[in-house]
Amino acid sequence: MTRSARVCEAKPTDAQDPEKPHASRTPGDKSTASHHAGSDWATDARNPLNWSSARRWTIIVVLAITNFVAYVACLLSLWALVRLVNPTTGP
Repeated sequence: MTRSARVCEAKPTDAQDPEKPHASRTPGDKSTASHHAGSDWATDARNPLNWSSARRWTIIVVLAITNFVAYVACLLSLWALVRLVNPTTGP
């Protein structure tokens, strides 16, 4: 026996429907589409997709170094705390 599968059609939500007004947005909200109406966002320098590879990699390296420093600081503070609580343990 074969079962007929129901096809589920996706219906756009209110947030995806461009013809419905969005009640959550206020006239002064900067996230509306009209905020970029005067500029061409595809060629705007603030658009991350238009950044140079050097700028992207600089941001990645800065974030990686920052995370590494935070990780090492956490390890060192944990090591110091263990030494303060029980000075007989440790290397």
